[in-house]
Amino acid sequence: MMRLYTVVLVMFLFYLLSACGEGGDSDTDSAAVAPDPVTPIPPLPAPLQTADIQAQASFDFRIDNTITIHVDSALPSQGIINIYFSTAFYDQELGKYYPDYSSLIASWRPSIDIPYSVSFNKNWPGLLFEWIPESAEHLEKTYYFEKEALADQLYLNL
Repeated sequence: MMRLYTVVLVMFLFYLLSACGEGGDSDTDSAAVAPDPVTPIPPLPAPLQTADIQAQASFDFRIDNTITIHVDSALPSQGIINIYFSTAFYDQELGKYYPDYSSLIASWRPSIDIPYSVSFNKNWPGLLFEWIPESAEHLEKTYYFEKEALADQLYLNL
């Protein structure tokens, strides 16, 4: 009995598949659908040549700038200034920036008499200075300067 059902089902499916065809070429078929028109692909523009590139007279390929850092007051104690180009977090309650420790540029033992020069990449958002005193009597401090606020000379008051 199961075999009879299988044979009937196979024959029915075969009939369905053969009945669903388009029916061949018929000139009398008035409901024929016109094919979609083919949209041509525009040609690609010619690549620029080096001689065609123009830049303003003030354009500079250099992305770095040297900033000289000065300590403009007596140091509260011996310590180190770490310089970072990125921040990890800003605490609004404390008004304090925390450095992204992977962006450390330099560590500097400041002196009033000897300024320190650092190269600043113009693509960086700014510079963060972290003062770490060697004495437990003084607190750590951070100073953040956005790139728009940086000049060739920077004075820190620790």
